[in-house]
Amino acid sequence: MLIIKRRSFLSRNLREVFFFLYTPIQKRYNKFFKPKTSGVKVVVINQEGKYLLVRVGYGARRWAWPGGKIDRGETALLAAERELKEESSLEIKDLKAIGSKEYSWEGKRDTVYFFAGVTNEVDLVIDGQEIIDAGWFDLKGLPKPLSSTVPDGIYALNNPSS
Repeated sequence: MLIIKRRSFLSRNLREVFFFLYTPIQKRYNKFFKPKTSGVKVVVINQEGKYLLVRVGYGARRWAWPGGKIDRGETALLAAERELKEESSLEIKDLKAIGSKEYSWEGKRDTVYFFAGVTNEVDLVIDGQEIIDAGWFDLKGLPKPLSSTVPDGIYALNNPSS
């Protein structure tokens, strides 16, 4: 079951105004300075063999693995656990690192670390703003449009780095 816990009216609107103003500045900064960033993506499989994908509420609104930025002083594993809980309410304490990949997005260089885990949970809780939809999918029936990290996560899952 998918549960949407909406943020307050004020919180939702302040967030929208912030990103409306921030995004063009961030894109110019990335183009000029080409910063190096690090992030995580989490491939979650339930007991039925279905994969968790979330649909982000910004940018191209693509379906992707849950994940996000690694905060300063945070390990990739802790970031993966935190992002998974924030975006889906799932907690998996035995996530396994399965690989990484370098990307170049909007002028910045990004290293994405992939993790994988299995859950018995099927209920998901999203905020309806950062994450606008979520669900469990068979590999043969993945929704569109997909983030480029989805096939890379499947590859990493099937070919984990040692």
